[in-house]
Amino acid sequence: MSYRNPKISQQDPLAFTKGFQAAFGQTMSAFKQVTDEIKKQKEKDDLLQAELLKYQNIGSLEGTSKKVNDAIQNSVESLINPMAFSFMKPVARQRYLQEVADIKTGLGLLTKFMAIPPSELSNRSMKNNKDLHAILHQLSSEERAKDVVISGDPDSLDVMFTYTNPESGRVSKVSARDMNKYANTYVSVKGDLDVLDNVSTSVAAVFNPIISAYASSDKYIDKNPREELFNQESTDNTIRGYLTDEMRATIFEEELAEQTNYQDFDPSNQVHMKLTFDYFKNQVYNKVRDVDNIKTKDPIEDEEENKFNFMNTYQPQVRRILEGSKKRGLGPVTNSQEVQENYIIDNLKPLFGKNYKIEKIKGNQYVIFDWRGSESQQVASEMKIDINNENSILQALLNFRAPSGMSEKDRVDILNRLRTN
Repeated sequence: MSYRNPKISQQDPLAFTKGFQAAFGQTMSAFKQVTDEIKKQKEKDDLLQAELLKYQNIGSLEGTSKKVNDAIQNSVESLINPMAFSFMKPVARQRYLQEVADIKTGLGLLTKFMAIPPSELSNRSMKNNKDLHAILHQLSSEERAKDVVISGDPDSLDVMFTYTNPESGRVSKVSARDMNKYANTYVSVKGDLDVLDNVSTSVAAVFNPIISAYASSDKYIDKNPREELFNQESTDNTIRGYLTDEMRATIFEEELAEQTNYQDFDPSNQVHMKLTFDYFKNQVYNKVRDVDNIKTKDPIEDEEENKFNFMNTYQPQVRRILEGSKKRGLGPVTNSQEVQENYIIDNLKPLFGKNYKIEKIKGNQYVIFDWRGSESQQVASEMKIDINNENSILQALLNFRAPSGMSEKDRVDILNRLRTN
């Protein structure tokens, strides 16, 4: 019997170890990958949360105590969880940051309101904005500020200020976003009075050319032009056109407060209306030029006075109109020229008077017609002008509106100066 070598199969004693190591290596690799992703996500979250903190930081609000400042800062930060912010989509995050920016704008106005000294605050501001005034009064003192509850409202994304008067029980509540609506109503008395002063100055500027015309008219010889103008119903109507109820309220509740026992202005009350009109009319009257009728002066003085009066009256008016037209030209390109020209025409009409009509020829070229009566009547005279040219307009005014006492020599002298400039 022959011998055969049996084939004996043996298992690798390291197979288990090798298999374990391979599986472990794969697990560790996957674990490392997950760990790296978590690390990257955490770094991303940290950057986003750092951005959030930067936007939420209100800094040091001027005029507020540290406790109030900290309470407002905490309220802003409480509006959203930093981790929730990290998981927001980019658009949602940007919207939230814009909400925070709006709140910070409101807080800036809050400090502006607090900076108004109580002695300068207008009576109307206090009466018309009672809730805001009550809150600001409390915040202005560290001791009183303790009674104001400052909190964040996640639902409206706003910072709320709430104060309950312990005596009356009245609850005053405003928010950071609310501040925008108080921007034009919670002001110092100086702000209100500045508006009055500016408007009365503008009205006086409208009347000054008329005063100059009266001063050179035969009709008003030996009469005071200003007195004559301010005794006319048309003058009163013009003044009323500028006097708004808002301005009347300022006059009544600020300037006449003691005289009216601090009452609220009532536009339906005729006494209130007359008091405020008389006050405003007097303001305008005091700003209008007070000149004598030049017809009563020495003839030699008349010549220089006529030259001076004409240029001093009309040149500033024309320049103001042309400057104003440039501002109107900042609108849409498609109609800016038309807007400018309409503005110039509308403002030139009062200077020339009701007997004159201004019609366009082409480009900047216009023609002025001197009508006597209705349009069906024959044209008395006409003149072409460039409405964007100061000297061209002044030449037309000199032609149609020169003082009756001006000599032909003086008129030609002014015309020559205008043509050479």
